[in-house]
Amino acid sequence: MNSKTLIFTLAFIFAVFSVAFGRQMKNSNEEKTVYLINKSKYGFENTAIANGAKSAAKEYGVDLQVLAPDSELDLKAQKILIDEAVSNRPYGIIICPIETVEITNKLAELDKPEIKIVLINNEPNLSGGFERIGFDNKKLGEEIARRIWGSEKFFKVNIYQSREGVVETNSISKGMKRVYGDRVEMKIYSDMPTTSNLYKPTINKHLEDGIDAAVCLDEQSLLGLAKCRDVLGDIPIVGINNSMDIIRDIDNGNIDEIYVLNYFQYSYDAVLKILGKLDIDTDENDLLVVDKENLFDEDVEKLIFPLN
Repeated sequence: MNSKTLIFTLAFIFAVFSVAFGRQMKNSNEEKTVYLINKSKYGFENTAIANGAKSAAKEYGVDLQVLAPDSELDLKAQKILIDEAVSNRPYGIIICPIETVEITNKLAELDKPEIKIVLINNEPNLSGGFERIGFDNKKLGEEIARRIWGSEKFFKVNIYQSREGVVETNSISKGMKRVYGDRVEMKIYSDMPTTSNLYKPTINKHLEDGIDAAVCLDEQSLLGLAKCRDVLGDIPIVGINNSMDIIRDIDNGNIDEIYVLNYFQYSYDAVLKILGKLDIDTDENDLLVVDKENLFDEDVEKLIFPLN
C-alpha cells in the first residue's frame, strides 16, 4: 500500500468514525419526552408533584408534558390521558394513580414497548410490577397511631373518608392496628355526607358510641370533622391532606395535625428514575407532621405551600 492509499484509507476511517460518534453524541444528548399524569390539575399535593417533576426536567433537559383530570375522582379521565400519553410513544411516563389497582391493570393491558413507567404511590405491594417512588401507607398508619394514642387504655378510632373502595384506607388501618393490637376498636366510615356542613348530626350519633380520635383520609372529611370541633371537644382530629382551608382550620384550632408527604421530592426522583439516575424506590423519612405550633416555620411553609 503506497502512502497516498494509506492516507486515503485513514481519512475514510476517520470520517466514518466521526459520523458514527457524532450520531451517538446526538442521540445521548437528544431531549427525552416524559409525560407526568397527575391526579388532578388542582390542590397543593398535585401542585407539589408537578413542580418537582418540572424542576428535575429543567435540570436534566427533559421535555416534560403534564396531563391531569379536573378532579381526583375522575378515574375514567385519567385512563384516557394514559392512552394519550402511550400513543405518543414518549421516553417515559410518570403516573400518580387515582386508584392504584385500576391504573396498574390498565397499564398491563397496553402496548407500551420501551416506554419506561414509574408510579408515584404509597402502596408498595400494589404497584403491578412497575417501578415506584413513594411512602408506605402501612408505615403512615403506624406513625398516626403513635401520634394520637395517649395511653395504654382501650382505644376507639373512627376513620373517615368521602368515598368507598379506597385501597389506601385498608393499608393505613392495618398500620394503625400493628401499633394498637387488640386494644383498639376501629371503625371506618365511607358514607359521610357529600357536604361538610351536614357532618354534625352524623358525628353526634358516633359520639354516643364513644370516640377517642378521628382520622380523616381526604380533604372533604377532614373539613367536615373540623366543623364539628365544638361537639368533639378535645378529641384529636387529624388528617393526611393539605389545602388552604385545612391550614386555616389548623391555625384556628379546629384540626389538631396533618401528615404531609414530600411529593415534590417524589416527582423529582421519579424523573431521575425514568432517566436511570436513581435506584431507590421509597423515601420513608419524608413525613412531616404539621400542627399549630410549627405551621408557619420556614421549612414547613416550603413544603405545605407549593408555588406554581
